[in-house]
Order: sequence, then C-alpha cells, then structure tokens
Amino acid sequence: MNPTRSPAIPRRTFLVMISGGLLAAPLASEAQQAGRIPKIAFITTTAPGGSPTTDAFRGGLRDLGYIEGQNLIVEWRWGRGTTERFAEFAAEVVGLKVDVIVAANSPAGRAAQKATRTIPIVIPTMADPVGDGFVTAVARPGGNITGFTFQLPELQGKRLQLFKEAVPSVPRIALLVDSSDRNYRSLAKEAEMAARTLGMQPQPVVEARTPNEIKNAFATFTRRSPGAVFIVGGTYSTPIEPS
Repeated sequence: MNPTRSPAIPRRTFLVMISGGLLAAPLASEAQQAGRIPKIAFITTTAPGGSPTTDAFRGGLRDLGYIEGQNLIVEWRWGRGTTERFAEFAAEVVGLKVDVIVAANSPAGRAAQKATRTIPIVIPTMADPVGDGFVTAVARPGGNITGFTFQLPELQGKRLQLFKEAVPSVPRIALLVDSSDRNYRSLAKEAEMAARTLGMQPQPVVEARTPNEIKNAFATFTRRSPGAVFIVGGTYSTPIEPS
C-alpha cells in the first residue's frame, strides 16, 4: 500500500494504476478457469453515466484487455449522492460471489469490509487506513483490503499551503467537512490549525453528508462570505472558490 499519492498524478492515471496493479492478478486467475467470466463489483456515491472516476476505471480495465459485457462483468452499485444504501449494496454483491469489490471511498469500503472478510476489496481513496480499521499497518496491511490513501490528517496542511500559493489573497476560509468520514474531526482540526499557521482565518466548521446538507452548507457560506471554501475528507475533497 502506498501511503500517499502525489497531487501531480492525474486522476485517470491514478485509477489506471489501481486497475492495473491491484485488479489484474485476481482477474487473471479467475479467467484461467474454463468458461468463467470475471466479475467485479463497483460501489460508488455517484450516479449512472460518465464521471471521471468511472470513465478512468473502465479505461484502465480496457488497457488490461478487459471489456465490460465481453470478457468481464461489472456489478455497478450507485449511491446517487448518498452512502445510505452501501450496506445493502455490499451484501448484494457478496451474494453474487463477485471476484473483487471496488469501493470508491471509505464509507463504501467500510460496508464491504463488514460484508466479507474473504473477497478482495480495493479502496482507491482512504482517509486513514489504520485509523479506519481497514488494515493493521500501512507497511503490513494483512487481511483482504488494499488501496491508496492521500487523506491523512497531516496532509491537510500541505493542501492548504498549495491552495494559499495558488490564491494568496484569501483572508478567510470556510471548512466543509464530510461527516460520514470516521476521521472527519481530526481532519478538520488539522485543517483549522494549518489555516491559522498560513495566516488564513478559519470560519466555524460546517458538517455535511447528504446533497441537501451540502446545499444548506453553501447557503451558510453565502451568508458568511468567506474568501474560499476548503472541503475536507470523505467522498468529496477539493478547494472551491465561491463565485
């Protein structure tokens, strides 16, 4: 497991790495069984249709010679903006005896982990794999879960530093935190401390986990008029400047 990912790596390249490095071996093994088409489950917060995540995932599989509907079955499970059905999705795909479960984020990974201890689980974006209980140690993860992490609390300062370099004139910054992330409090604390160190005044943290709560959060930001919004952790993570 690689504990961090450089921000310079494009998302498509990153997910191709995931597809190639972590999925190729189990799929190749299953393909050796005569007449057996490998089956992957993909649990995500997004909705059906094109997205950077799903497009890159399909592209990475194509690079390995796997075409959905020809020599590969993908069991898609769409959260459509929420994580509420992830436990149900995980139970479904385990019942379908998939070969690999790809959990697009930590909440999906947590649901998959509760549903199976034997089917390999790939989590492309983990906040804190040890703190979340996904692995026993980064160097020696053990178990049936692997993936990448770039949401560690200590990285919040680096992200804010890069943001400050890109937009140096921001005096106040609002913090939007995905409260479905188990480590959101530590992530938010690190972000607040980093903002003060960089000379930006952090406004009170606003927590959100559903589309409606996110909408309400931005209504709050509009009233407070921060110079920027920094989104911390979970299934959404990028700095956003309000228009």
